[in-house]
Amino acid sequence: MLSRFKSTDLLQRRPLAFILLALAVRAVYLMLSMSQLAPSDHTGWFFVESGDAALYLDPIDHLIEHGAYKDDYRMPGVGAPYFLFRQFLGPEASRQAMVIMQWLLSGVTTYILALLAWRLTGRHLAGMVVYFVFLVSAYSAWFDSVISSDSLSTSAMILHAWLLHRAVAEKRRDLLLIAGIMIAWLIFLRPISLLLLAPAAYVTWRYWDDQRRWRMAVLVLVPFLVLDSVWTIRNWQVNHRFRPLTNQGYQPDYFMREIRGHAMQFMQCYGGDYIWWNPHADIRWFGIWKGGAALDNEGRDAKEPPPYAYVEGYDRDSLASIGERVRMIESGALTPEDSLRAVEEVNARFDRYAALFREKAPFQYHVMSRLRMFRNLMGQHGTESMILQPFAELPLGLKLFKMLQAALFITVYGLFWLALPVLAWQWRKDRTLLRALIPSTALYLTLIFPLGLRMCEWRYLALQFPFVLMLSTCLVLEAVVRMRGLRGAGSAKPDQSRSTQVPPSSGK
Repeated sequence: MLSRFKSTDLLQRRPLAFILLALAVRAVYLMLSMSQLAPSDHTGWFFVESGDAALYLDPIDHLIEHGAYKDDYRMPGVGAPYFLFRQFLGPEASRQAMVIMQWLLSGVTTYILALLAWRLTGRHLAGMVVYFVFLVSAYSAWFDSVISSDSLSTSAMILHAWLLHRAVAEKRRDLLLIAGIMIAWLIFLRPISLLLLAPAAYVTWRYWDDQRRWRMAVLVLVPFLVLDSVWTIRNWQVNHRFRPLTNQGYQPDYFMREIRGHAMQFMQCYGGDYIWWNPHADIRWFGIWKGGAALDNEGRDAKEPPPYAYVEGYDRDSLASIGERVRMIESGALTPEDSLRAVEEVNARFDRYAALFREKAPFQYHVMSRLRMFRNLMGQHGTESMILQPFAELPLGLKLFKMLQAALFITVYGLFWLALPVLAWQWRKDRTLLRALIPSTALYLTLIFPLGLRMCEWRYLALQFPFVLMLSTCLVLEAVVRMRGLRGAGSAKPDQSRSTQVPPSSGK
């Protein structure tokens, strides 16, 4: 099996076949994800609205109907293609068109990821293996049916990396500009990607390798600088504030006024799991929960705050009383006026305890809380949102499917931390553009949420998953090839005489 493709360029000779196969498999995953939802969970036959879908799409509908982009919390990365569809389709048909677009991009980028793996390692075999492993994995594809930024941002990231590689390898300014458009779109989809502009500009400057390198490094930034300038000027005119990204911070204002927002900020101080829809999560102990109420008795059976969550100024009884107060509010037993006063009281207590923790436990706050958020984020199996029926009630086929997906996710992310130093050591003498860009992108996107923002939502591992899968798969393949004595097999140079051929990655 390992030697079957060792001297071929099948990936480039049969692109349509690989893309069609990827589209077929991604369509199966899309339909499977849709089949797990009750009709009340999706308003259209071919799309699922995430909890944030209204924040992405309603401003576009408001713009079309009333001439103003409102509510303007989200950057219009998801809204931009929706706006184009709305020029000739109604709201529901446009949502369905969004999912079709996400599915098409998902299939195409599955193939492109394989090409990236080939160029990253120099082995055609690596491209083939990455293609089929990514094809089997449903983790990224599960977002294709959902109206959110996850599917589109994953595709934009892969397209950006491929176009940047091609642009530098072929010294093509048009492709470089399109690569810049892709990373600009990625940032408008997921603003946390802003810092990826730095490696994009650096590798362009480093590997363009002629007197135009500085201009080319700037050129890849131009699309974002232009688009974001327009967005920033618009925000200043409308809101009278300098807002180059989102208009209300990383979380919307309405959320930060709720009990959930204040509870989350308190729990972030010590690194607690604030994901309220996750049964047994720490936040549910405070009576803040969504779904799965019977699994932990509306949070009463969830984990109580650990000893390191306490400092002088409050104790367990203090926090337990907040939980009882929250449950009283949610029960509807209070009058509207009493409920509003109770919410203000609970929020104030969470804020006061957070301030006490920051003051009295600085090491826990600045260091340990971030490490615990990393643990919370990585302590998942990747199928929490995949097939939501209880595992014991699933038919055998779906049980095996979910077990396969969980094993693949855990293995991929487990090997990632080994792949980074091992592959970096092996590639130290052959530093190509992709060998700098791919690992840095995957590492940054994996660490920025838990370590930078103290956030641990499950889907924060989705965007970089394709690159993580690529690096982990390449590590395993390299080990297998070495053990079989096949070092160098499958790394045939492309035939530059073929017009469809893509040049190998540029480097010094």
